[in-house]
Amino acid sequence: MEECAHGNDDEQRWISRVLEGHKEEYTFLVNKYKNKIYGLLRGMGADQQDAQDLTQTRW
Repeated sequence: MEECAHGNDDEQRWISRVLEGHKEEYTFLVNKYKNKIYGLLRGMGADQQDAQDLTQTRW
């Protein structure tokens, strides 16, 4: 449980830096979550092209 809380703290720091205008951190977060978003969309029934389009549109 402690490791999970630590992970949330790290993510909060990344998000704070993004909000301060640090583009590198934004790129890190996009790369970290884009495959998860794509997989979620596919699991919800989106075909490959729609899932790719939606993932790119959101990010």
